[in-house]
Amino acid sequence: HLKGVVYARAFGVNYVYFAWALIYEPIFVVVLPIYLVELVFADRREALWISKGGFFAVIPLFILGSFLAWFSWTQIARPKVFHIPAYHAPLAAIIIALLAIFSLIFIAIRVLKNTGHRPAAQLKPISPWLLGLAGALWATILFGIVLLGFGIAPWFPPLAAIGAGLLLEVAVLYLLRRWPVDAVKQFALIFGTVLGSMLAGQIGFIDTTGPDLYFKIITNMIAVVLMIMLGLRIRKTVI
Repeated sequence: HLKGVVYARAFGVNYVYFAWALIYEPIFVVVLPIYLVELVFADRREALWISKGGFFAVIPLFILGSFLAWFSWTQIARPKVFHIPAYHAPLAAIIIALLAIFSLIFIAIRVLKNTGHRPAAQLKPISPWLLGLAGALWATILFGIVLLGFGIAPWFPPLAAIGAGLLLEVAVLYLLRRWPVDAVKQFALIFGTVLGSMLAGQIGFIDTTGPDLYFKIITNMIAVVLMIMLGLRIRKTVI
């Protein structure tokens, strides 16, 4: 009941927020960090990142991190920040989520193992600046979808928000495999997308003062400086 209204809910799920999360989590939590690390450690991008022993050592850390993420959001942020009751997921939802997770793992490992290597028809190359701008615009639109999910504009048709999310997803799946991307363009796309997300996220701090606002500004500035330094290094290496 954020903003005093019930928005885009079916079967107890906010499906606009759900659609946003299905895009945001894979891109910003998985894809972008991986490609960014490959740019930082370009000489090791083809090597294994973790041994078998390290893999099993990470598992309990992943479980702990997942628990902390769940607890901080559902048991702390909801009652203390949004002033709504703490959330406890129904058992059926947990089972469905686990089945979906393991099904996706199986499909990725067994069914779609080699499909990522199939060549796709190439589109005309575009400049790094345009790639960065496209990434920033994409991230800004995505942030708009999560704002809608939070009920900021209850008059906005939920299905239109879902449609916008589908367009963003199709753009990623279709275009990125077909745009010729070297290290400079890869960096430009990542930097533009992250920068767009950071600037759009500043909207959530319009009425905020104190440590939270200052922490966001400082960490964003540090990130921008480090990204610029990385971009200059990549450009120098390519040239």
